[in-house]
Amino acid sequence: MGDFNLNTLSHEDDVNVQKYIDAFMCNGFAPLINKPTHFKGQASTAIDQIWCNVISENLSSGVLNISTSAHMPIYAAIPTSTESLNNTTDSASNLITRIHNVCTKTIEKFKLAISNINDNYSLTKLVTDSTITPTKCIDQFKSYYGYIKTAYDDCFLDYVDFSSKRNFIDKPWISLGIAKSCNVKNNLHVDVIKARKRGDPNFDKIEAYYKLYRTKLTAIKRKAQTDYYKKRFDKCQGDLKKCWK
Repeated sequence: MGDFNLNTLSHEDDVNVQKYIDAFMCNGFAPLINKPTHFKGQASTAIDQIWCNVISENLSSGVLNISTSAHMPIYAAIPTSTESLNNTTDSASNLITRIHNVCTKTIEKFKLAISNINDNYSLTKLVTDSTITPTKCIDQFKSYYGYIKTAYDDCFLDYVDFSSKRNFIDKPWISLGIAKSCNVKNNLHVDVIKARKRGDPNFDKIEAYYKLYRTKLTAIKRKAQTDYYKKRFDKCQGDLKKCWK
């Protein structure tokens, strides 16, 4: 959030602004402000911006019509309690908050998904008749866009269950990466149980790998927690009242 001195409303006319927006969006961030925020004479620009990688139905943002300066105040209200985050419905899942996860692995996954969509779509659904009607063209575009959006959501959006006591609101030192590693550890534990039940000859190796992964993850979690509270206490130096909050 801040004054970036790049007018996002001029992205169609300014290549640099478009590259700037692409850089944010390619890393999973979406703009929360899409109206003018700065006024000078007859000119208006949107140079005061808020970018966020959390998608929630309860998130709100906007521009306040208060003329304290040439810059209009901007705000974003992001729910930070379990109750407020869960105060919505999602027909597909109870996990109502989605986090963008853009990394090399998810990008490669998306490339493969797009390749498969293009191959299947061009062979089975695409109509290339030169006499095709405008309505049919629109229907084809909507259908193709639906496939692309589904692939994007599947590759880049992670659902976070804020009803769990292990989420990063109750434990703010738990990052998305650590949460994912916890899921990996749980899956490895399941592998150990299954290997024990079926009498797998490689059981010792499977169990040893699980224990090694668990030990390293525990060390990472403890360090993250220690670093988190150290930073909190460093900010409260000399103020005992803040230390107890």
